[in-house]
Amino acid sequence: MSGDAGRLTLWLQELPDGRTRLGVGHEKLADAEAVARYKAFWKERLAVLKSLLEDGPR
Repeated sequence: MSGDAGRLTLWLQELPDGRTRLGVGHEKLADAEAVARYKAFWKERLAVLKSLLEDGPR
């Protein structure tokens, strides 16, 4: 994935129920293939983060 990193934007939003929403924006990627790779990457990484926050470390 090196060389097609693009621009990354992260944001946090406090929700009314006390939870926090994390948003990820990944722009200026080289091509559709890079978009697909990073989409899969962020999906997997955010699932791991969610698991850690909900269940704690394994």
